[in-house]
Amino acid sequence: MRSRTYPVTLWKEEGIWTAHTPAISGLYGMGKTPAAACRDLALGMRDVFAYLDEIGEPRPAPIPVRAGRVAA
Repeated sequence: MRSRTYPVTLWKEEGIWTAHTPAISGLYGMGKTPAAACRDLALGMRDVFAYLDEIGEPRPAPIPVRAGRVAA
């Protein structure tokens, strides 16, 4: 299957970076650096995709992400 690029949001909390793509709810990658968090997320995505392929379900399409700020 052709590789797709998925947008990722990143944030740092308590010294650990977290990466998430909205296309896969509940899946996060974590690491000491943004790159490490993205690598961890990519490994999880591969596992999810392998499972979906195995059961004959389609892979989720990338969901556009737009960064912004909200005052609360």
